[in-house]
Amino acid sequence: MATKYSFLGRQDRLGLYSNDSLHTERISANKTVDVIGWIITFIAYVFAILTLPVSVFCCVKIIQDYERAVIFRLGRLQPVKQPGVIFILPCIDKWDRVDMRVKAFNVPPQKILTKDQAAVLVGATVQFLIKDPVASKGVVQDLNHSMRVLAQTTLVNIMMTLKLVEIQNDKKFTSIHAQDELNKATKSWGVQIHRIEISEPQVICAPPEFKPDLASMFKGADNPISTLFQVMQGATSGITPQVLPSRSNPATHHAPAMPVSREQPPHPTPLDPDQLVAIFNHVTDERLVQEIGCVYQFNISGQGGVWYLDLKNGCGRGGKGPPLGCMPDAVISLSSEDMHALFAGEMTAFNAYMQGRVTVEGDVRMAMKLESVVERMKQPRMGMRTAHVQNDHGRNDVMII
Repeated sequence: MATKYSFLGRQDRLGLYSNDSLHTERISANKTVDVIGWIITFIAYVFAILTLPVSVFCCVKIIQDYERAVIFRLGRLQPVKQPGVIFILPCIDKWDRVDMRVKAFNVPPQKILTKDQAAVLVGATVQFLIKDPVASKGVVQDLNHSMRVLAQTTLVNIMMTLKLVEIQNDKKFTSIHAQDELNKATKSWGVQIHRIEISEPQVICAPPEFKPDLASMFKGADNPISTLFQVMQGATSGITPQVLPSRSNPATHHAPAMPVSREQPPHPTPLDPDQLVAIFNHVTDERLVQEIGCVYQFNISGQGGVWYLDLKNGCGRGGKGPPLGCMPDAVISLSSEDMHALFAGEMTAFNAYMQGRVTVEGDVRMAMKLESVVERMKQPRMGMRTAHVQNDHGRNDVMII
């Protein structure tokens, strides 16, 4: 007797018959679940009718024009309820109101390192609305928290790819770019980003100055400016420049330029930690203590050791070892080279922290106040000599004499 699978081979017929049996079992199981659900729903309706009019206060809900109702009955999603009066069955219905109006939240200002190594403080205001109420409840657990985290991460990632000038001058383009990136991520959540307003960036640290190569600006032997630049460069470096004759008048000959020697200024010798502490002890006073109000401990790698600067007690003092009689507010770990660069003003504390050259344990905000200490220590250091003296605690302090 021919069947609907007679044209297939034996193995294919066995597989299809097996799939048919599994499909039939699933359909029967679903029918059983549906029947049980209908029975429970019928009992809930009967219970709501028997408890009238008390059940009206629990079962009747009003949905406003700007709202939608998402209902799960016995774990199954029901059609989205439109504005009006709806009936909720107690115990078996779980429902939520979804506000379809435009909502907004603020991304708090945060420090961002731009592409050209500038540090800025940027925040934003994000406006969004829900397009799919079912997705907003079924896809993401906490929509508000997820939106805030995603907006903050997206803003940081975009700002890190831009230069400071682009952030300041192209705020509209940056906002559109951030809006597009957020819409790609939130589309599956049933959310549409309506608008993003980026706050005015506050520059914490300007980018390093760009110094163009002057020689590349005046290339070419026929250029008179190039000839003049070569003479000036040779006079500065002490090398006799070769001045080429002008091609416009071959008969004219130039006398070779006389070498001019100029002594290069000696490169400043890096200061040891004890010398830096001695300079600090020489310039610290009560005014600096009131301004800073912090105890620093420096863990210098290699042979640098441990040093402290106490800017909380008395007139301030520094020395070798951990702080005396108190706990440090900020513990700064760095190399001796980075410490010299920090106190010589070659890099700021913020840049060193952002680049990972300095690690801070404790109050990072207090560590950033080292800029004021560095400014105070930028004084003429000629004629200063250091000596080791023993303090009341038996330690050797470095003093300027």
